[in-house]
Amino acid sequence: MGIFSRKQRPEAAGPDHVSRAVESPEPEEPTPGLEAEAAFLEGRAREEEGDMEAALVAYRRAYELGSDAIAYRMGLLFGSEGEFDRALEAFARADAAGEPLGAFEHGRLLEIRGDHEAAEAAFQRAEERGHAPAAVAYGRLLERRRDVAGAEAAFRRGEESGDPDASFQLGLLFGAMGDTVGSEAALRRAEERGHEDADVTIAILAKQRGDVEDVEATFRRADERGNILAAMQLGFLLRDRGDREGAEAAFRRADERESADSAFVLGVMLAEREAELGAEAAFQRGDERGSAAAATQLGLMLEKRGETAAAIAAFQRADERGDALGAYHHGLNAERAGGDARDSVQALLRAEERGCELATPILDEMLAPLPGEHPISIEGRREALGASRRYR
Repeated sequence: MGIFSRKQRPEAAGPDHVSRAVESPEPEEPTPGLEAEAAFLEGRAREEEGDMEAALVAYRRAYELGSDAIAYRMGLLFGSEGEFDRALEAFARADAAGEPLGAFEHGRLLEIRGDHEAAEAAFQRAEERGHAPAAVAYGRLLERRRDVAGAEAAFRRGEESGDPDASFQLGLLFGAMGDTVGSEAALRRAEERGHEDADVTIAILAKQRGDVEDVEATFRRADERGNILAAMQLGFLLRDRGDREGAEAAFRRADERESADSAFVLGVMLAEREAELGAEAAFQRGDERGSAAAATQLGLMLEKRGETAAAIAAFQRADERGDALGAYHHGLNAERAGGDARDSVQALLRAEERGCELATPILDEMLAPLPGEHPISIEGRREALGASRRYR
């Protein structure tokens, strides 16, 4: 079967429509609607024959001629080819035509692009059309803007539709609100419905409250089935127990499963036993996956080796991701990277706000009044950064 399943394909026109088309006078030129339908039917015929190249050509032509029936699947195709503007347009067309999956994917792309209000509306339409996962996506957006009641209601609707992820998200929401009983109950419902992270999350809650019975066994079972979170939690448990070899092996398994945080922790453990090449490689993987802490540690290793430009770039990435130590080193190197004193001060202020105490004495020195200037307080100068002529 090709890229489009039988289930996804809209049915061809019924017999009455075909007979009317045959009995009607043949127009001099085909109408766009009939051309689109013909192209779609041709694509389906080519797909049945196994000629996917010809099928895709026909499907593209049908879409370009205005076929909304193919819009959702063309959106998936455009997305797989990296044509995200065209994918968004295609999903919007499918959404406008009443396609539930089209509305859902439309919402996902809108969310990625930061248009959360439009994404919420798209997820609502998808949910109204019967697509249960849309309720979870909608609930997560509501939770992000701190509409806890709305998020809970959305997750409950998803749960009523049998979506295990809705139960899982409900459990996380209750946990964040401090309702441990409600959280564990929801997580157990998610586990019963087959959610792959539910049992691990229940074990983490048990570990946090000191009920360690069966916690390690749960992590090991989930780790054996390839769960990233379980391998990572097992690593922490073994490390705390003093089993560094077992912990390192667990973190390495999580790293192999593309965990950014595990790559960072593995790098730290390798650095502690002076396996610098392995540590740098681990930090590099963590950085590539978006870990702020890994980017900082990579920068420190590059700086130590004299690769200043690469180190500064790593510190800047770490700062942009919210890392306090990364912001500190970014501030120390801002002028070397082509910035000015203001860039340095602003980076150090970010580091201080994030809890890096190393930044404070440097800021005190940088923000102290110049000779002859009005001796305003350091606190006042921080509030009105730029008052001094050196930052204009």
